[in-house]
Amino acid sequence: MEGVQLSQIDVGGIRTAVRTTGDASCDHGVIVLLHDGAFGSDADLCWHTIMPELGRTHRVVAPDLLGYGGTSKLHDFESGPYFSRIRHVEALCDTLGIRGVHFVGASFGASLLLVALSVGDLPAASAVAICGAGGLYRRHDNFNDLYDVEPTRECAEKITSYVVGPCPGYDELIDRRFDNMFVPGHWECLQAAKLPGVPRDGDRIDVRDGLRETETPLLLVEGIEDRLLEAGWSERLAGEIGGAAAHTQVPGLHLPHLDHPAAVVTAVEEFIGRVPPEGAAGTGANR
Repeated sequence: MEGVQLSQIDVGGIRTAVRTTGDASCDHGVIVLLHDGAFGSDADLCWHTIMPELGRTHRVVAPDLLGYGGTSKLHDFESGPYFSRIRHVEALCDTLGIRGVHFVGASFGASLLLVALSVGDLPAASAVAICGAGGLYRRHDNFNDLYDVEPTRECAEKITSYVVGPCPGYDELIDRRFDNMFVPGHWECLQAAKLPGVPRDGDRIDVRDGLRETETPLLLVEGIEDRLLEAGWSERLAGEIGGAAAHTQVPGLHLPHLDHPAAVVTAVEEFIGRVPPEGAAGTGANR
């Protein structure tokens, strides 16, 4: 990505790949991007279309989550897919000395964000969840089709077809996902969740009760053509949790910032722009 720096840092003993852009002294605050959890993803693949644009007005930080890209390949067999990654993101913010963060998550990253908000564990000034609802409102017919994965180009093509519509660089997205599948330890880390005795419902957490208590401004972004979540999920979830939640629809599939980046950038920047300045100093604690 143009203007984006990649570094490897130690976060509580965990090797962590982090991409950053924007002015570190920017008065508009810090945006932390949490990428999707599909096989072959990482922060660069997920966010390359909008990270430079967001960096024009904010400092932007995009880590590779545990098990992905250049970050250590670790799996937590006890607490499921979310909580070890939430702790890692918290530790990353502490390591970088950033508080009052504007978090933006996509798909699994959005679900991770909602789970974290529901238990009050992130230093969030605001949160944007793009096509992720903590496992709620899934279209299981399509979602389950992506559960069994192998490091093949056919798999890379199938995943891409579910999450991204026709767009410039579409074939390159497939190539990059296919290459990422062969990062040492990545396939094994994702397959670990399928071992005998590991709970299969560990990625389904009903976040609604916890989100009803959060004071963190929250925007739910729905891709109009999303094939993995039920149509209207964002309005439904916003209505069920009330409070600080808002919702909007944008063109695109499950990762609309890849096929319609301008629409997503506009939605994110307009929402963050409405957050009171004092919110940037908050902790995102629940009521």
